[in-house]
Amino acid sequence: MDWYHGREELIEIEMSHSQFAEMITSPGIGDGIPCTIRTHDGKLLEACPKPEEMNSKYAEDLKKTTAETVSTLKQLSQQLGQALLPGEKTLNKTELKALLSQIQSALNSITDSIPFIEKQFNEEMEVQRDKMVGELEAVAMHLIHKTGLDALANAGEGRLLPTFPAPQLTEGEKK
Repeated sequence: MDWYHGREELIEIEMSHSQFAEMITSPGIGDGIPCTIRTHDGKLLEACPKPEEMNSKYAEDLKKTTAETVSTLKQLSQQLGQALLPGEKTLNKTELKALLSQIQSALNSITDSIPFIEKQFNEEMEVQRDKMVGELEAVAMHLIHKTGLDALANAGEGRLLPTFPAPQLTEGEKK
């Protein structure tokens, strides 16, 4: 048997305006809408950890990849410099091929990995910007809606509705 308890609170959630709009306009689509659970069974839950800043995440990836590449190039440069010293054994073809392969790998890191990290960062920043614009638009619409409802409520109490000046056509512009 199902029991309905209208006075007991199971959970309390927090959503942004755009999350709420997405929830009511696309039910059953995808994995759901993220929200923050504030209380469960009347108990306040621990606050969410601060999200990792995207720019620092990508900056760390970029620093790590760059540092590894620079380290590899320094090591290869030292190996090649050592081989060129007088009295040192000359490198055979196999050793030269291995050295060339390592140089090409470091070069690929510079030409492929680093631009990829930059591209991923830019794409993520674009996604975050679009989310921010959506949130700002939702807040603006909420404020406009609330202002309109407040004005209507005040009008119901015998107060006049606020007037919004609009440009008027002069006699010459009508013709």
